[in-house]
Amino acid sequence: MISRLLKIFTGFILIFSAGTEAAAADADMNIYAVWYGKSMFQKKFVFYKDKSAESVPFSWVFYYIEFGDKKILVDTGFNDPKMVKVFGITDFKDPVAILKDNGIEADKITDILITHSHFDHIGNAHRFKNAHIIINKDELAELNKNKNLVEVKKYFNGNSKVTVFDQSAVLYDMFTIKKIGGHTKGSSVVFFSNGKDEYCFTGDEVYQYLNITENTGNGSVADHLKNIEFTALLNKGMYKTFIFHDSKYLDMKERFTKVFPAE
Repeated sequence: MISRLLKIFTGFILIFSAGTEAAAADADMNIYAVWYGKSMFQKKFVFYKDKSAESVPFSWVFYYIEFGDKKILVDTGFNDPKMVKVFGITDFKDPVAILKDNGIEADKITDILITHSHFDHIGNAHRFKNAHIIINKDELAELNKNKNLVEVKKYFNGNSKVTVFDQSAVLYDMFTIKKIGGHTKGSSVVFFSNGKDEYCFTGDEVYQYLNITENTGNGSVADHLKNIEFTALLNKGMYKTFIFHDSKYLDMKERFTKVFPAE
């Protein structure tokens, strides 16, 4: 029995399981923010051309999605004590342990959408042994150049569970991961629709909600024009966003909080 079918078009990959395409519209979906630490972060790295020496509160978050019988991660967090120290992260807890505390075993994760290859977004990918992983080709190339993330690189090398895309890919006829290329060369975001509403997991194209409302762009970019084009799109209010470092999560009472549907 074929568990996955791949249709490859120019720069586009459609990925779905047998039977999923027809059932996707009827599948229940719940999304949870997994908050695993907090820190301060210099404004010059958060907001484009900021010259101040000030810092802003910074959360460390990724997302878990239950979609029908699928258990999907958008990025993975990390668990490297050295990086916790380097970035001055406090209240840190291993993201895999947070998932387990909430009844989600690592080997039950079915899919992972990687927005980019920075350590806090891909650092735990090798710990989800049964997951199908989707990543942009430029981000995979950057991962392979990275002198760190040794276990992650080893896990990705020759792994048949890894799907690499050029411009975009669609998972389960629901989630579109699309290359933006602003924050990093292959930096990507994830779009989906629910009823009349449109949603976006912004990856690190956006650090804080103020990047959108003030249309400043990210202070840490490979291509500012691509980044600001994306933030301008969000500024139109067409999409409800899930952000990975926004300070609003610092008020979360729990490390695992339901953020969709809104309650």
